[in-house]
Amino acid sequence: MDPRLVAQLPVERASALAAGLSEFRGDALIAGVRRNLHDEPAGYLADPGLRAGIRRLGAAGLPFDACVRSWQPTELAELAAACPATVIVLDHLGKPRCRTDLTSWYRAITALAALPHVHCKLSGLATEAATATRGDLVAARRAALHAFGAGRCLYGGDWPVCTLATSPDAWLDVVLAAPDEAGASDTEREDVLTRTAHRTYRLRPIPTAPSEGARK
Repeated sequence: MDPRLVAQLPVERASALAAGLSEFRGDALIAGVRRNLHDEPAGYLADPGLRAGIRRLGAAGLPFDACVRSWQPTELAELAAACPATVIVLDHLGKPRCRTDLTSWYRAITALAALPHVHCKLSGLATEAATATRGDLVAARRAALHAFGAGRCLYGGDWPVCTLATSPDAWLDVVLAAPDEAGASDTEREDVLTRTAHRTYRLRPIPTAPSEGARK
């Protein structure tokens, strides 16, 4: 087990962000920073303070996890274009509802995918699309893989929130089915399950305490 955390910080507040980054410096458990944006009003992603904070994350070598709703990926693309040195992870594929807005959502994530520093986390869809069938979920996953490619898609379990709508095993089955049904190679499958996450979050081994025998 090799745990990592994506920590929540008020990215738009310069002093709070600086304090958080100072606290995290050298902490091998911290792999990135998250700021929930899904309840913010239209236009918020253009906030100068937010964009400055996201640029600061890139300078610190940390990716930014963006949790947005299905109407926000277009704004997120504009934000990402303004922060080209920061890896940005689209959480939960931008929360499409599968049966109502897939066409507009797919256009928006295709624009996002045109920016090479934006990655896509395959997570959280079941809780946003409670009436969707397994086939609907797999189709959305396949669309994300087509837009971003396996080299920029990574599995996310979204536990424990996912248990509101599904089980962790059922969700993993959906993620595994999407690349299989799209004819993905074993390499692409490994990208989605492990390698993309390692590249995105620049994972490194966590130092462990020496064993009792080693100390002697």
